[in-house]
Amino acid sequence: MTAPTLHGPLPNTDADHQFNSVRDYDVPLDLAARGFIEEEYFVSGRAAVYADDLTVEQQVPYTNRLIVRRPAEGQPASGRVLVEILNPSNGYDAEGLWRRAWDWILDHGHTYVGFSIKPVTIDALKNYDPVRYAPLSWELDPNHPHEPVGADFAPFNVVEGAEEGLAWDVITDAGHLLRSAAGEPVLGGRAPEPLVLFGQSQSAHYLNTWVRHFHAANPGLWDAIVVSVGSTLERPLRQQPMDANGLYATVPAEEAAPVSVPTISVLCEGDVNLYRGHGFDIAARPGLGDGPNRRAWCVAGTGHTEVTSPVMPGNPGIMRAGRKPRHMTPEALAAGNMFPLHPAITAALDAAVAWIDGHEPPESVFFSVDEADQPVRDADGNVRGGLRYGLIEHPVATFIGSPTGGTLGSLELFPRERVLARYPTVDSYLDAVGAVDRALAEAGYLNALGYRQMRDAARELWTRATAPAD
Repeated sequence: MTAPTLHGPLPNTDADHQFNSVRDYDVPLDLAARGFIEEEYFVSGRAAVYADDLTVEQQVPYTNRLIVRRPAEGQPASGRVLVEILNPSNGYDAEGLWRRAWDWILDHGHTYVGFSIKPVTIDALKNYDPVRYAPLSWELDPNHPHEPVGADFAPFNVVEGAEEGLAWDVITDAGHLLRSAAGEPVLGGRAPEPLVLFGQSQSAHYLNTWVRHFHAANPGLWDAIVVSVGSTLERPLRQQPMDANGLYATVPAEEAAPVSVPTISVLCEGDVNLYRGHGFDIAARPGLGDGPNRRAWCVAGTGHTEVTSPVMPGNPGIMRAGRKPRHMTPEALAAGNMFPLHPAITAALDAAVAWIDGHEPPESVFFSVDEADQPVRDADGNVRGGLRYGLIEHPVATFIGSPTGGTLGSLELFPRERVLARYPTVDSYLDAVGAVDRALAEAGYLNALGYRQMRDAARELWTRATAPAD
């Protein structure tokens, strides 16, 4: 297959820079101080619209967006290239991996690449900067483009005139580009060693679909795959209207697609109720997502997304893109589930890469479920089974991943007296949590940064739980 054409890098100045640049975060991130650069490119090729039997119904020219954050020339680089299918669920390109692993990526000199996956996020880019992003197109008929969807956007709008089904060849083309001489500018002339594909939530559903239908035809394109909070849901091959609940169409799969490369799926507790809203009732079923070349880690206590992150696009840029601003009240922050999932995600990425070299990863772990495939809860209200970090083995709160099908989950701290009776000092609590997490780190379910992140969360939880009442 011929690699697509690369255009760029595009201008990167204060007056003319990419959407969701690190300079526009709520707390701007100085990549140069860490020896990294940020660049944006366009990728042009031809993508097929596929029938259900994978015959080609139509060939469509496309131009897509690709971003990279990598070590600058002369800076230490690991060679590891982490390629993210950018998440479109808010109607703009959101970085599920970068927001959860940016400090780990910077610390280890990894390269991060992200690319757009859905027409509605292309529309957001055109709203953000009509001149910069004018060349982008997922149109069925590029000679008659549609008007970009604006502020009346609903999260899962279908863009008439464009085609979501171009995604499969877009994913394939991204891999071929990064493995070819044509992609060398993106990676600073360094060969990808290895090339890892990642998808989070809706983007994981695109990833699952690509694996089901196109992985076998592209052996060796990706060295490893990590699926984050996507279970085994897939997408239709062609664009479909939203369902009666205003959600995008999904294809529930009772068995994960076979893979020939190391693949690890991270599922959170919150996925169980969240995906019931899609008619998928088996997200917690023991064995789901397991198999040859596969592992599945079900992480007890965790929600589908974290309450906060310092590396999120700022609301001015989001509104300029014609999308709804993020709004988190102090009450929502206080009640939100702060159990961190990102330590499991970076540990899975480390384990998947080690697996390439023949080092077997930790075993799959699943929630304990009842006859309705609902997780069983203990006397404290916390889920039984699964990957149990110190925060869940030594709880000072009840963690609910998703009580009503939302993404944040909830948290209810135990009474102050109860916590102090068992853990009278913060150090006593950190010792208890740390003993569990050190064992999990030795087994491969936690890396060094994840251990510190869990320790920070434990300190904050104990402090909140033991604070005197006003």
